Amino acid sequence: MKFPFRFINRLNRTHLYNDLIQKQVYAYSTSGSGPVDLSYSSFEKDGKNDNRPLVMIHGMLGSKKNFESLAKAFSMNTHRQVITVDVRNHGNSPHVAQMDYHSMAGDVEQVLQKLGVDKAVMLGHSMGGKIAMVMALTKPHLVSKLIVEDVSPTVSRLSGSTSFPEYFRAMRNISFDQSARTLADVRKETSELLKDVIPDVGVRNFVLTNIEKIDRYRWRINIDAIEANLDVLVSFPSLDTSYSGPTLFIGGSRSEHIREANYPEIKRLFPAVEIRHVKDAGHWVHSEKPYVFMDMVTDFMKDS
Repeated sequence: MKFPFRFINRLNRTHLYNDLIQKQVYAYSTSGSGPVDLSYSSFEKDGKNDNRPLVMIHGMLGSKKNFESLAKAFSMNTHRQVITVDVRNHGNSPHVAQMDYHSMAGDVEQVLQKLGVDKAVMLGHSMGGKIAMVMALTKPHLVSKLIVEDVSPTVSRLSGSTSFPEYFRAMRNISFDQSARTLADVRKETSELLKDVIPDVGVRNFVLTNIEKIDRYRWRINIDAIEANLDVLVSFPSLDTSYSGPTLFIGGSRSEHIREANYPEIKRLFPAVEIRHVKDAGHWVHSEKPYVFMDMVTDFMKDS
């Protein structure tokens, strides 16, 4: 069944539009120990939620904005609360030194506690998929179903001819023109400076979404912390347990992040798994094939 997207203009704070309520919570500081107080958005269709909430967790260098249009569509069309989060050191969430999957799963658990959610469908892309997997494996009472987009519970390959360390080095060397009139101007200029290091225009535009202006133009992500923890982030914790709940892995046919060589470990950790690949999609399945992705996820979430 095909669902039409309802692309809604950007909403701020709490706003009602076409029966859709969005609540956005910002977080800029933390004590530095324990769970991080994440920034998140919550979408609800006029408070009428007939199904388990859906939590959507973005990947490395992303933010909750990556899932905003899909989150609104899922909420409107499946009658459930949809929660998107900025993981630590990304988006509007606090900057801290530590980044590991157990800690990041604890951050998401804290969001659920704040919202009074006892159990939810977990969906994560790439790094966010690993966070969702760790939640399911270590906190199964919180996860009704698990959806993992284009990542395996193994060491991730750094795709492309350029590695993340080179991205970070180039990004750190950028000196933003503080006299620029608009954010669009800064992103255009930065795109030119990064094109040799990040030749793929789609990936480059994705990276450029991390430029913001509050008092000055700057990178929104914590480059130092992400780079310092990169070995941990591309790996996956060794866990001698399994999650028996319904699980869906969605890969792109042009991506190498979910390969047959990964199937034995996926099935060991998630025995009730279904593995599907989307034709002609790469790593960002939800962005490249949004309607196919939405159909797959919606069908999988039935009865939850």
